[in-house]
Amino acid sequence: MMKILKHTLLGMLVGCAGFLSGCQTDYDEPTLADPKATLVRNTSIAEIKKMVADKNSMEIPYKDEEEKIPYIISGRVVSSDVTGNIFKTLVVQDETAAISLSVNQANLYTNYRVGQEVMINLTGLWGGNYHNLVCIGAGANEYGSLVTSRMASSTFKAHTQLNGHPMESTVFIPYGQDAPANSPYCLVFNDLSQIPIAGDEYINIQSQLVEFNNVSFELGGQANLAAADENINRTIKDAYGNTIYVRFSGKSSIFNTPLPTGSGTIRGILSYYGTNPNEATNWQLLIRDLDDMIFDGKGTKDLPFTVAEIIEQDNTQRTAWTAGYIVGSVKGGVTEVTSADDIIFGAEAELANNVVIADNADCKDFNKCIVVELPANTQLRKYASLVDDPVAYGKKLTVLGTFKSYLGMHGVTDCPGTLTDFSIEGINTGVQGGGSGTESDPYSVDFIISVAPELVGTWVEGYVVGFVEGRDYYSGAVFSNDVTGKDYANNNLIIAPNPDVNNTAMAIPVRISDRQALGMGNNPSIYGKKVKFKGTTANYLNAFGLSSTESYQIVE
Repeated sequence: MMKILKHTLLGMLVGCAGFLSGCQTDYDEPTLADPKATLVRNTSIAEIKKMVADKNSMEIPYKDEEEKIPYIISGRVVSSDVTGNIFKTLVVQDETAAISLSVNQANLYTNYRVGQEVMINLTGLWGGNYHNLVCIGAGANEYGSLVTSRMASSTFKAHTQLNGHPMESTVFIPYGQDAPANSPYCLVFNDLSQIPIAGDEYINIQSQLVEFNNVSFELGGQANLAAADENINRTIKDAYGNTIYVRFSGKSSIFNTPLPTGSGTIRGILSYYGTNPNEATNWQLLIRDLDDMIFDGKGTKDLPFTVAEIIEQDNTQRTAWTAGYIVGSVKGGVTEVTSADDIIFGAEAELANNVVIADNADCKDFNKCIVVELPANTQLRKYASLVDDPVAYGKKLTVLGTFKSYLGMHGVTDCPGTLTDFSIEGINTGVQGGGSGTESDPYSVDFIISVAPELVGTWVEGYVVGFVEGRDYYSGAVFSNDVTGKDYANNNLIIAPNPDVNNTAMAIPVRISDRQALGMGNNPSIYGKKVKFKGTTANYLNAFGLSSTESYQIVE
């Protein structure tokens, strides 16, 4: 209702202006002159950040001391303190990076609107990191240490010039692509794990305007953004379980707004606050206003999209949860479905790489169906494919994936396919039935992968499918018994739920204690054997597995 009133009032004002101009046609329409800056950029924001990133605080010198040439940057404003959720901070961005300017002034948005180009003479200002956020401000003493704190408003004004009027449009680009020059832009992430935590990228991504798709609040609908007068970190998670904090101020004008429900999109300034640098848990997203949160209440595992809703979204490439009944599969040899004749409606199947789902179990209308990709070597294919076991036919599949065209139909693709990324009504996938961890009833590899319990002195059973060459499971996994030229073949094993697995997502690494009997180099016949180990489950070779073993049995 508020938006309708706002637009109506605007229409009335425009109408009144037209009426007045119609009555006084002998007057020229007034125009607003563009502000023209005299400062000229000679340095990028990325260069300045690199200069000060490892300092608590330093006064920025002349670029050329002899000629007294200052460091000058330019950037478009991407922050706004209109709601007070961002406080006494202005963020500007060029094509190389973004940087926070700490200013002892509220309501900066009245003069520095989003899209406004600002020229800044940095010489004489201070730069460094405040709790590992690289920023520009004033030098100050805090508990006996020099830090970069807020500069006086008068100082900031003396060092800045506006150039032209604000650009109203923001360019949205996938993270990793080149940013546009002289235009406000927003970096788009579909996966929170993409956020860098080291190197120049970690420094340059700080303070950028970013957008995260397919995320949900952990307390969505159960709490407000913040409590009065309190600053609170709320957690969002993406479709893969990665998390990040969203920082809300209890002094803002929006603090008592309920946290959104379901999955959606959130954007804001990506800030950082922590004792140590390069830690993913120290990122904080700062929204500017409520328009930065776009949620529709759907797409979580508990509230998945229906098939009809997926079709309506028309291949948006959104990653979220959907649910539907398995009604068949696409025929072999079909690369693009054009009619119902291209689909086998029933339990029989010719291809293991897909199933067709619908909102009703008896649906035969291909226009009301979508196809779900079943990636090879995944638990999803193991339990949902109708080729080897038609038991899933007619059952409800709830699955995580990306909504885009597949085999010419609306589809769900790029499914992770692990046991925690899908469920089939009435089918026990083994997540909770993966053994009890005893010698007589060891945990399955599936259970360890899906639940990832940190346990000591537990038994785990699986087939030997390879070993890890080097110190990283994902880059060094060798799914064979070929140890030629391999230095680490006797250090570890890879075990999986079945002997034909050749995918790191379906297996775990194991540190072995008896290298003579279990090392692939010393005993290549161990390949393909079923072995159970007693040991500790924890991170090993940058993956979750058996980090130590104390006993083992070769079962077969």
